Amino acid sequence: MAFNRIAQGFEHPPAGLTFPRKRLLSKDGPHSCDELIGHVSLVSLWAEWCAPCLLELRDIAQVHRRWRSKGFRAVAVLTASQAKLDVHGASRILSRFRPEGLEVWVEADGGDTLFARLARKGAGEPNLPCNLLVDPSGAILARSFGAAMVTARDLRFQNGKLTEAAKADLLAHETRTLWSTPAADEFVAYLIAHGRTASPLR
Repeated sequence: MAFNRIAQGFEHPPAGLTFPRKRLLSKDGPHSCDELIGHVSLVSLWAEWCAPCLLELRDIAQVHRRWRSKGFRAVAVLTASQAKLDVHGASRILSRFRPEGLEVWVEADGGDTLFARLARKGAGEPNLPCNLLVDPSGAILARSFGAAMVTARDLRFQNGKLTEAAKADLLAHETRTLWSTPAADEFVAYLIAHGRTASPLR
């Protein structure tokens, strides 16, 4: 596809990267990643301690609402929860960010299987947010790390991680991500039109 800032953030996953067999919970009961088959899906891995995750999920939820009737599905999966949030706790955290319509699945008891297996880049430590593009066969087509902000802020890092002050600043100003821009609709429209026959990657 032509230059698209969201597509530019995705990369091909390592060969053989697949969803682990893991039971995930939601308000509607248990789920597994096998349920993604048949859709063009975005699986967004997040945790309550990841401020960029929360901001990005707000914008992804809006994209999901606009495109779900056309075959696009977005699922927010809580993983590596330090507070060991259950489904209701995860929903309470997200409620501030207006995630209406977004499916929320949770690894029980603070589980970090998806975090450890899917959000690791090379030999480095796992990193969130991590977004996974899933084709209609259920295969992981691409993934991205980090939330690209529309408005650059003076983010402060310590040991390679956002400081608590930087997280609070992001949330206080409700900084927008690329998923709030026209690039998101262009990106999703391309995915739906091409399914698994073409990669959106550069």
